[in-house]
Amino acid sequence: MRTEIICRNYNASDKLREIILKKIEKLSKYFDGDTAAKVNLTENGGRLTMEITIKAGNSLLRAETASGNQYDNIDAIMPKIEKQILKFRSKYDVKNKKADAAAFQYQFLSGYEAEALPKITKRKVIDLLPMTPDEAIDNLELIGHDFFVFFNSDTGYVNIVYKRKDGDFGLLDLNY
Repeated sequence: MRTEIICRNYNASDKLREIILKKIEKLSKYFDGDTAAKVNLTENGGRLTMEITIKAGNSLLRAETASGNQYDNIDAIMPKIEKQILKFRSKYDVKNKKADAAAFQYQFLSGYEAEALPKITKRKVIDLLPMTPDEAIDNLELIGHDFFVFFNSDTGYVNIVYKRKDGDFGLLDLNY
């Protein structure tokens, strides 16, 4: 597995980099072929954040954690990312009729039981109305959902606005 460590407003020691690389390498047994992992280490106002993103085929697996110590972050984030990998592997194995993902020996999880795979239980058809991103945010707040899909009248493309954990909004520009 190729691993890239990116530091923003933070200077990672060689020891921390070595620990991260060792732990990420243990996850490579879950993947076939060439997989890329990106680890972002940031510091913002004394708060240290670690984010791991793994690109496996057309799928992205991501986990994030924050604390006052990056060593604590690596210990907290590895079970999170391994749980996501196991969910991904369960779906992948069912689709491709391969062995069950539960056959793996877990590196960072203890007592993990595979969850039932979610399924589509409701389908909606929506009209893409031309509007600006500000109008889309107003609609998002009116309907009380976490996201809103709209036809951006400024760009002529389909966009998505979503409510972020910090209370602000995000705008997704889609490439198609």
